[in-house]
Amino acid sequence: MKFLNLRRIRYLPNVLFAISFLATLIFVLSALYAGSRESGREADRSAKTVEPCGTWIALTHIPKDKIPGESLARPPYGPIISDSDHFRVHYSDNQLDGYAQDILSAAEKAYRVLIDTLGYFSPPPDTGGGDSRTDIYVRSSAVFPYLGETQPESWIAAPFPNSYTSYIQLTDTMGTDLLLTTTVHEFFHVIQIGYDALENVSFLEMISVWSEDRVYDDINAYLRHLPKFFSSPEKALFGHTYSNVVWAIYLAENFGSDVIRDILETCGSTAGNNIRPATESVLAGLGTDLASEISTFTLWNFFTGARDNGQCYEEGASYPLVSIERTVECLPLFDYTTLHKPGTLGCNYFEIYGDHYTDSLALEVIPEWWAASVVTLTRFTDGGVATEDFLYPQFTLDPPPIVEPAWDEIDSLLLIYSIDMSGTPSNNFGLSAYHTGIESPVQPFVLVLDRDGCRRPFDGFNDDFSERDGEDYPFADAFAERSVNFFLSDSIPKDLSPCDAIFVIGGYDAAGVDLEPAELETLMAFMDRGGDIYLESNCIGQWLDPLVGSPSPTEEAFWNYFGCGFLPGDTMTIGNVSTWRTLDSTPVGAYLFAYDAGGPPDDFVGELVPSTAETLVVDQGNHVRSTIINGPNESYRIHSTILLGASTGIGSTRGDYMYRILEVFDSTVPSLAVGFINLAKVVGGVDFEGKIEGYSGEELLLVRIEEGGQSHAVKVPLVIRGEGGEIWITATDSPPAGRYHYRLLARVEGGILTLWEGHVTVEAPPLSVSAVFPNPSRGGFTLLVESPNTEAALMHVYDAAGRLVYQNHRILHSGTNALAFDGRDGLGRALPSGVYFIRLDTSNNSSHRKVVIVR
Repeated sequence: MKFLNLRRIRYLPNVLFAISFLATLIFVLSALYAGSRESGREADRSAKTVEPCGTWIALTHIPKDKIPGESLARPPYGPIISDSDHFRVHYSDNQLDGYAQDILSAAEKAYRVLIDTLGYFSPPPDTGGGDSRTDIYVRSSAVFPYLGETQPESWIAAPFPNSYTSYIQLTDTMGTDLLLTTTVHEFFHVIQIGYDALENVSFLEMISVWSEDRVYDDINAYLRHLPKFFSSPEKALFGHTYSNVVWAIYLAENFGSDVIRDILETCGSTAGNNIRPATESVLAGLGTDLASEISTFTLWNFFTGARDNGQCYEEGASYPLVSIERTVECLPLFDYTTLHKPGTLGCNYFEIYGDHYTDSLALEVIPEWWAASVVTLTRFTDGGVATEDFLYPQFTLDPPPIVEPAWDEIDSLLLIYSIDMSGTPSNNFGLSAYHTGIESPVQPFVLVLDRDGCRRPFDGFNDDFSERDGEDYPFADAFAERSVNFFLSDSIPKDLSPCDAIFVIGGYDAAGVDLEPAELETLMAFMDRGGDIYLESNCIGQWLDPLVGSPSPTEEAFWNYFGCGFLPGDTMTIGNVSTWRTLDSTPVGAYLFAYDAGGPPDDFVGELVPSTAETLVVDQGNHVRSTIINGPNESYRIHSTILLGASTGIGSTRGDYMYRILEVFDSTVPSLAVGFINLAKVVGGVDFEGKIEGYSGEELLLVRIEEGGQSHAVKVPLVIRGEGGEIWITATDSPPAGRYHYRLLARVEGGILTLWEGHVTVEAPPLSVSAVFPNPSRGGFTLLVESPNTEAALMHVYDAAGRLVYQNHRILHSGTNALAFDGRDGLGRALPSGVYFIRLDTSNNSSHRKVVIVR
């Protein structure tokens, strides 16, 4: 075991270098023309989203058949020039004189820090702009879609195999801080491209963002990128753009600034994309390895924001909190499979809260078979914080469980599962956590086996039944009033001989915890000895597992103890409760049983049954199973605490418990009932309709929750037709693509009643150009583009003869995008009157529209 390594090496962020070389003649011929085309500045860019950097797109489009010395053509730019020692700025409007000077000041500062201080190679002569200085072109925001872009130009193959020259383009409407950091960002790309223009673009963007903070530490511009990284830790480390800058910061804070330069230089020395072997090589020279550092890195990423302990990131208190895959507030947890499958060098976080039982805790992990992976386990105790790594090589099957023998001393565990290397882009991970054997009380006791959340036994939301938090639940009150010694546990104790009866709470659906076969065997043995079991459940037939198509032999045997058949079905199926009836033949349906979602601990509601007299629920053999509390002229509810009896399932040796416990639940509830609910996917969203019976003006709420996400419930507007008795409700919702849980609620006296729940998956619409305006036009157009994802796109414009007259790279963001086209060809000339076709291509989709120009 190793204690949490709180190493603090002075913060010296590193930077990369790139070499620039440009074609001179083309610039001289085109400079005069550029002035008229780029003279305008847009003061307000709030109407559109601007991609910070276009370099990663430019680098992915370097022609694969270039030969050394061959240059890409420079487009025309403005004729006004401002120079400094190492840079030349080109622009087209004298009003940009001050803007150009700010660029030169930032560029020279970046040169001093990155080259003079940190030791990167200075760029080679860039002759394409008139002399050897690095050229920076100020572009009009009306036509330039990025804040900045570094364009590779000539492949010089020296000093490294993939060395290129390059030049910088910057938009003309940035504020001071953004202008300074963007200039640094793009100059570092110039340095990088001189080392290796074909290296992993995520890595190059990552260290360019890092360089911004190295040169302008007081601005902290990099912080704006971090939410995307910390909200998706499962994403492959080099699948992020910009936001994975925390990896560069981690390396620099632990090993000093030179580590970034050394990795870049090692990348450059070998042709191709080799960020991983380069990183491995540099870390090996520092006496460590990538898997170990990723393990510590993922741990640092937990100690941010409100959890910052002052011993990890220098500015970690300003970072977001990392997204937790699963928080385990109660045990046991069986066969959880991660919803957000991690990619290479990505991870999942799990928190397991301690309950201070005096036994051992077993953690069974099922690593991805195709992956080499690591479990980083951190223990939080009164004595401090300690961490330990468990390595799982590729093709690991059935590893032994991790056992925590001193579980009662642990306040909580943090388990991080990270992928070192894998043969698949997304990786599974399974986790079970359970006690190995809890000691029983010596004196006789009633066991409350809590399997619907050890702190939320009934509704899975806010109701508490736990000695540990001081909340008093009606069960606890009833036991205390009658001086009954009860033992609350989420696991079955090793010795049940002193146990009088067992109350099993929850455990029948996604909000609960299923009983394992071994536990069912223990409970059946308890009943064989004459013990009684009381079950809190509404879908009796589905109590063990609502999703299975048929019961296992152990499950079937368990239900046979109680005269209950097992009818398979989902959570919205009545199951075998439909074979039951009341003594006065009142039908009993259990599938709409509900609890409140936020009231006080003793305020909950259940299945509504119309009746005028006290009645008992009986099974098909006329054996009493539950009491229905009633009042005059009111609707009533079935309490889900159901006496299942002893080993024969007939009668009870301790039936007194049932009736006394039920006494504390006496209350009335509204008579609302669901007639039917339909939830259907439609193009672009979800349609909802239904019928509610017994309505008397209660407030109805339809809420949407993203499954597996961190978002809160979103209220969906409802349309209600009718005034009382029977009403019809409809709603239309248009959420982003994803898997959603919908819940229909009624606000009633004393709490919130859940009337219905359902799930639906919303698929993203395809790429489409939904509108073009004006059309016809005297020149420019605006295209409204619906995109399912944020991704790069290539815009093509063809004339009626099929000739390509214009093309440009654009960034599409998920949702509606407004793309402008000024009606000019690739050389800036106005297109003549005629019919044209505009086509957008992404990596896996395309869409087009016809437009007409009338001059």
